[in-house]
Amino acid sequence: MSDTQSLFKQQCIVPDVLTTAPSELIQIQYSNGVSVQMGKELTPTQVKDKPVVKFAAKETEYYTLAMVDPDAPSRENPKFREWHHWLIGNIYGGDMNKGEVLSDYIGSGPPKGTGLHRYVFLVYKQPEKCDFSQVPKLPNNSGDKRGKFSINKFAQQFKLGPPIAGNFYLAKYDDYVPKLYAKLKDLLEQREATLNRMSIQNLNTFDPFADAIKSSEDDVQDGLVHVRIQQRNGRKTLTTVQGLSSEYDLKKIVRACKKEFACNGTVVEHPEYGEVLQLQGDQRENICQWLTKSGLVKPEQLKVHGF
Repeated sequence: MSDTQSLFKQQCIVPDVLTTAPSELIQIQYSNGVSVQMGKELTPTQVKDKPVVKFAAKETEYYTLAMVDPDAPSRENPKFREWHHWLIGNIYGGDMNKGEVLSDYIGSGPPKGTGLHRYVFLVYKQPEKCDFSQVPKLPNNSGDKRGKFSINKFAQQFKLGPPIAGNFYLAKYDDYVPKLYAKLKDLLEQREATLNRMSIQNLNTFDPFADAIKSSEDDVQDGLVHVRIQQRNGRKTLTTVQGLSSEYDLKKIVRACKKEFACNGTVVEHPEYGEVLQLQGDQRENICQWLTKSGLVKPEQLKVHGF
């Protein structure tokens, strides 16, 4: 048994990630001069940038490289196992520059208080050049679709066989992790805002003649939207939203809010105000943020009332 195989078993990478440990070693070095020494601890700061990877390869063969964390969010509770940080296929002759990037490199970001995580690099020899056209191509500015990955299943899907080489390091939280999270969060929020804006049409009541009677300069929401809180029986409270545009389907909005805020809600007909959205509990802050983030209402159109 090689040292690589022994350490993979000692750190339970077999069986947590693999059924068979690789026998050869991958050489991994970061631009700051730090190299991965099998099973040694590094910091997220040290491994934040994409490293240089070298392994024994035949000039006419294709290879796949993966980097996974089986300890997401922690080794004791790995409900997102495996979170994959890097995935490159069709690496011709071991030249990383000739590979097909499936998931771009994201450095280590172990949450605070979750202890040491294992970050595992693996190389597989492909039987031939693979068609990865159906594999999502993931950039390094989003954590979407990274979790609950299985390198074993991926290898089986593309008939890669067991890994031929590997390496791993250990890392725990440091001061760089919040910076990484902020980068991913900012881009995720931008994406969510775009998706919310795109989905506004799903909240509108469909009217095939709307464009004929409404100019492009008109705001979707016209006038003030009143958000009130009311005392019900005992200590229970109720949040009401009145004044939303008649172009919106309030039933769809209340369904979205019930799911988002985890509360009950309904739409009632008020004799003076027309359709009014009702939500259980004090949801004034939540509904205001949701309406503006979704682009349904401008902040200056919201008027929040107390008891």
